[in-house]
Amino acid sequence: MSSQEIKWRNTASIRKVIKDWELEKQEKLIDAFELSQILKGLIFVNELDFYKGFGELIKISEHAAEIISKDNDLSNTPDIALSIAAFTSFYHHELLFDLEKFEVQALCEYLSSLIKNKHVLLPQRFGRRLYDKYSDLFPYDRRDSLTPEETERLLLNEEQGVFQAGNFLLGPLGLIISRGLRYAPPTRSIPLWHCENMGCNHLHDVLLSDKNNIIPHSFNKINYAANNTHGLPSHWTSAILIDRDIHYPLEYHDIISITQECFSVSEIRIIFRDLLTSSQSKSDMWDEINSMPKGNYKSKDPTELSLNLSQNTLVQLILACSDDDIVKAIDRTILSKRIIVPAAEKRVAKQTPPSINYGESSSSISSLGIRSDSNNPLSRLSTEIWIAYRKADRLADLSWRTMRSAGPASPGAVLDYLKQHSPSQAVSELILSSREVSQDVTEALFIESTDGLDEAHLVAQILWKIGLDAPRFGDEFSTITRNLDSFKLTLLSCEDPLTTADRERIRASGVNLFVHLEWFIETFISYNVWLLQNDHLEHSFIYRPEDSLKIVGETLPTQEISSWKITGGNTLGVLISYLSASVEWMKQLLATEANSIPNRTQYPHYVPSSSQLFPFHKPPLWANSDHDELEKFVKSFTDVANLILRSGLPGVRNGLEHFRRPEEFPELDVIIACEVWMRQAFEIADAKRLAPKRWWLKERKISDFGQVIERFEDERARPLELNYPSSLVGVPDADFGEAITIPHGNLLGHTNSDLVFKVIEKSEYTALWANYPYRPPTAM
Repeated sequence: MSSQEIKWRNTASIRKVIKDWELEKQEKLIDAFELSQILKGLIFVNELDFYKGFGELIKISEHAAEIISKDNDLSNTPDIALSIAAFTSFYHHELLFDLEKFEVQALCEYLSSLIKNKHVLLPQRFGRRLYDKYSDLFPYDRRDSLTPEETERLLLNEEQGVFQAGNFLLGPLGLIISRGLRYAPPTRSIPLWHCENMGCNHLHDVLLSDKNNIIPHSFNKINYAANNTHGLPSHWTSAILIDRDIHYPLEYHDIISITQECFSVSEIRIIFRDLLTSSQSKSDMWDEINSMPKGNYKSKDPTELSLNLSQNTLVQLILACSDDDIVKAIDRTILSKRIIVPAAEKRVAKQTPPSINYGESSSSISSLGIRSDSNNPLSRLSTEIWIAYRKADRLADLSWRTMRSAGPASPGAVLDYLKQHSPSQAVSELILSSREVSQDVTEALFIESTDGLDEAHLVAQILWKIGLDAPRFGDEFSTITRNLDSFKLTLLSCEDPLTTADRERIRASGVNLFVHLEWFIETFISYNVWLLQNDHLEHSFIYRPEDSLKIVGETLPTQEISSWKITGGNTLGVLISYLSASVEWMKQLLATEANSIPNRTQYPHYVPSSSQLFPFHKPPLWANSDHDELEKFVKSFTDVANLILRSGLPGVRNGLEHFRRPEEFPELDVIIACEVWMRQAFEIADAKRLAPKRWWLKERKISDFGQVIERFEDERARPLELNYPSSLVGVPDADFGEAITIPHGNLLGHTNSDLVFKVIEKSEYTALWANYPYRPPTAM
């Protein structure tokens, strides 16, 4: 082919050429393209001659030969390196390899053998395994690349990572075929570090090297030589992807990173066992398991298998299933409480695979299951409802339900309905009112079954899957209220003198109540001590209950009765002692000069050193607080603490729990008084936000001159409004879809300076990402 015949072509021209090919050749082109993307990210650990199989399987095209012949450096490059470089570069104006002589199956088998035997490496991109190892090996190094020797140290004894391009799934099992179509090929560039600045959350990539850097160098040289000879390349990539009959899915395109970054190894085992027994893909999983060397597993029991196989092997087997099966397995394990996701938690992957299609959405996980987030959830809700009614040939019914008019409904009918009704009402009245429509919508959203679910839960799940963040509340506060009410009714039904039956009923009713009241007192102490003492700037204004328990043990002096358990579960005697100590500690803060506390040594990059409107110069919050506001806060805390201390709760609990003689059982009026005092303490703490309840942002109004009003709601649908903008720098704000806690008062003392803290509850996910991101030491 002469240079005069080689011309630049756009996407349409190349598509026309491809469409004239036989179907088999078109499919081979797709497979070759995806395999080339895989080959591009491999780390070669042996000498170049070891990989002669690539030279036998990949033949360069006439177009590539012409480019190579015109460059002296390329002409002197080993043939193996040229073959791999031409294949990974794939095209310029024409393909750079010979597609006719290319054998997909042969290359897959050769590549699979290299991966299984670790003759090529797949650096684990997802998760934090290499991130943590990099910080251990190079704690002070923040750079863009590693030498071959440093790369070898980083990857030494590491398991093969899990990647996929098309249906080609890579991992410890080599190359296998997945039911799911995904695009997450391996890369030499791995995200490995965060910088020192606490205000920077950008994850930085590091380019890994190997002994055969001649291959990427040859890749660059071929492209450089081709550009010099023929100008910019033609549009083969877009033509290949557009022309494909089966497109990469827009939803759950990041399932490969979700499975590796949102679940602990114990949770991955649970998902694996579910898929192995309940999914449509289970036969494929068993085929792969049965093909493994027998030493890799001891039995065919799913539980034993999950314990004997490595984490990445489990992930690869999971990803061999279809997206539909994986999504439903994740939902099943979460909804059945085999995987515990706290109410406030929203799990997302720290990284996402490269986008291959416009419009792809990231995924997230909550206590309602997994979803693929939508950019416009109301529009999607409207569309799914209209499609379901159209399939059922019930558009006239939809028209009547939404507009009270005859004739078939238009696609915008549901949007009109949503102008006057909430999304929850739309789900209840337009979806769940019809079994046929309900089944169609839930199938479209990958909701496996609605049997046994109450309507409120199903509404919340559908809204979540659509992309709307329905508020999710725990049951801690509602349980205390319910138990107080039950205890009160039991007491009011009794009369002096108490009978044996009365004492038994009071004792039975009080057992659960006292357990929850202990939790309330422990949380009341730890939350407020943490609020005043913690360095919230350093900890990104995040409230973690386990951190607050730890701070109490570090801040308050050990009491005579016992020390504080930083893991929680403190006994009532310890709690009462530390409650008194917390009151005394707060009173001492009021008498302490804030200037005696040194200023912080590091500031976020967004804070000018001369700024007078930055309110967090000192690490503990109390030292930055307005003194009058701090005094009001301490008074409110003390008022609630005094109610608890006056209630006589320890004496009443001890009297009820032990089987004493009737005359030693607490008197009825003492028990009633205790209930009244504790209820008042709980209600005041709840109303004044002295307990860490969850709030969800419901509405944000912005005026034409920039004033912002945000309305929040708690689990009782009680409203709270915050106003912006603030005159302060660094004060956090809330966002939709985040559970936050808002403390009592206005400690900073400025207008529009209310503090909000994102709630992160302890779970397998938070343990997985504890102490992340890692910040390097400031000095060696």
